[in-house]
Amino acid sequence: MGESTGTGGDAGETTASSTVVRDHLRDALYADLVGPYGGAVAHGSSDELIRQRPSTRYLTGFLVPDETREVEADEEEGSMGAGDDVVVEDGAPEEEEPKQRKLFPASMGMSFLLPASVEEIEARVSFATYGVEREDRKQYWRRRPFPEVTLSVPLDAATLKKGIPVTGMPSVALEGVIGTVESDLSVEVPAGTKAVSLFVVNRRAVPDRRLRDEETLFQVQLSVHSPEALVPRPNRKGERSTKDMDARIAELQYRKNAEYGVGHNVSAEPIRKGDEVFSLRSRWIPEVEIRLVDA
Repeated sequence: MGESTGTGGDAGETTASSTVVRDHLRDALYADLVGPYGGAVAHGSSDELIRQRPSTRYLTGFLVPDETREVEADEEEGSMGAGDDVVVEDGAPEEEEPKQRKLFPASMGMSFLLPASVEEIEARVSFATYGVEREDRKQYWRRRPFPEVTLSVPLDAATLKKGIPVTGMPSVALEGVIGTVESDLSVEVPAGTKAVSLFVVNRRAVPDRRLRDEETLFQVQLSVHSPEALVPRPNRKGERSTKDMDARIAELQYRKNAEYGVGHNVSAEPIRKGDEVFSLRSRWIPEVEIRLVDA
């Protein structure tokens, strides 16, 4: 990591150095929790070779095949039922506790609002898979990055329900739903505004559950781009409050701050272009920049 300039250095250099250190720590965290993608690639090879199963090494950022998303806890951690039965005071064996189940994500996506005139948007998808390699009687997992694919997404309910295949990766698709804001609901949202939810879904087949990691998608990324600016989502919390003065002050101070997307199994980050937002991208670890406030 870069060194700070010390008490005698220039203030601008100190700020720049602090920013570099912060970015380094952020990218290192992403690399540890999600894997090498984006800025985190600098902290690990894009075609890394690891000893652990990737589903054990990485805590988030992956989509398991839809048919294997529900597993029993001991399927992942090994059987915990060994040992003598516990006997209660009356001599009867204690009833076995029900097995806990884990539910892993098989899809991720985001919801957003679009002007009524938008007929098609652009989506970009990227991810990586891991395959088994053996050397000297040891098993390794090799990362295989899948190049980013750009897809045209028509805003048609039937098309979104059927799904748009991701080019070059069978059984991985973009699926979604679309609705329209009715006139009687359009207090702050124009009538006819399109409400869209778009997801990356992993429907790859798993002939053997032991091979699930090989069919899992890791470091999944999704971004969407609209030819027209996205419609901001209204914040109804504390709307028109007449009693809570703090809420009224906050509503006034942050009246220009709007939400442009909601993530599902992931965070949705708006990409600003001036005062408008035309794009959203997924973030497995959400972040926010807090501006300096002078008293």
